[in-house]
Amino acid sequence: MSVKKKNIVIIIWKQLSPHIISKMFLKVLQKYFEIHLIDISENKINNFKFTKLLKTKKIYSIKLYRLDKIKKKLEEINPIFILPYFIENFTFKYFKLFKLLKHTKIPLVKFLEPVYVGKLSLLRLKIKNILNFNKIHYDVGIFQASTSSSIYANFKFDKKLYSHHHDLEHSKFIKSTNNKKKYFVFLDENLAMHPDINILTNKKWISKKKYFDDVRSFLNFLKNNYNVEIYIAAHPTTKKNYFKDFKLIKNKTAQLIKSCSLTIAHQSTSTNFPIIYKKKILFITTDEIDNTHLGSTIKRLATYLDTKPINLSQNYNRKLIEKKITNTKQYNKFMDNFIKHPQSLQKDIGLVLKNIFMEK
Repeated sequence: MSVKKKNIVIIIWKQLSPHIISKMFLKVLQKYFEIHLIDISENKINNFKFTKLLKTKKIYSIKLYRLDKIKKKLEEINPIFILPYFIENFTFKYFKLFKLLKHTKIPLVKFLEPVYVGKLSLLRLKIKNILNFNKIHYDVGIFQASTSSSIYANFKFDKKLYSHHHDLEHSKFIKSTNNKKKYFVFLDENLAMHPDINILTNKKWISKKKYFDDVRSFLNFLKNNYNVEIYIAAHPTTKKNYFKDFKLIKNKTAQLIKSCSLTIAHQSTSTNFPIIYKKKILFITTDEIDNTHLGSTIKRLATYLDTKPINLSQNYNRKLIEKKITNTKQYNKFMDNFIKHPQSLQKDIGLVLKNIFMEK
């Protein structure tokens, strides 16, 4: 006789998408728990279909905004733990929500997702967070790489678990493409029109026309000089293909990278995939990008992997391009620091959480 799965709640502040499914390990967690999603995003309608990507109808979703409604729903569901997916002190609204969750006395679990941070920035962040005595308290913290402890030093946890980045988990399920021809992949970041631009900066941003002209020209150079097809791995927020003659492919970034010969990137978190699959990377920038905060991020990431980005605003040739392509010597170090914790558990994280909370 099968044992009924226990309820858990995941609270998301962005509309559900394939990225969030991966980020919150939903495919793993659904094997062990009955999942209830509380969507607090600003989107009025959640048009995402669970059955399409998760192949299940056993995930329940509801949109709620008011704290009293959220509290009532939590009482109805009676979860064994809650996974909040929002920044606890981003605004007063989220601060109040986190405070409500703490008052429920339901255990709170946090995935400590690492993101690339340069050595100096990481040290500054660690010192800043250590000196912050108003720690954000969770019952369980899941450290996904060795740098998680520095990035999340302003958090405290009753219990610590060690695991890996969701990209590594996602990579286990990826099949190679059927394309037998050699091809390159460009990791689109929707850089000229990303919806976060207005939130994160009030400064003048890069020119849409200039950006796409530069990138298209460079991709055409690669296509003609290396006799390859080039595919664009679309960013989740990209709605229209401005790359013209180059095919834009959605929701298949990892699959495209797994079978490619070269990955072209700015500083996308999807650069985790070429590192996981041991694929070479070519970092690119422009004069305009270098005048934004992203310019220094691209340079630091390239430097970490023992190379430098190629500037599309300047003259380039095949010899220069091949000089800038990464080797894979630093990939293992990057894996430990940003993709898989050295003390990572061999069991999947869903089973570990089940064993922890079923014992209570």
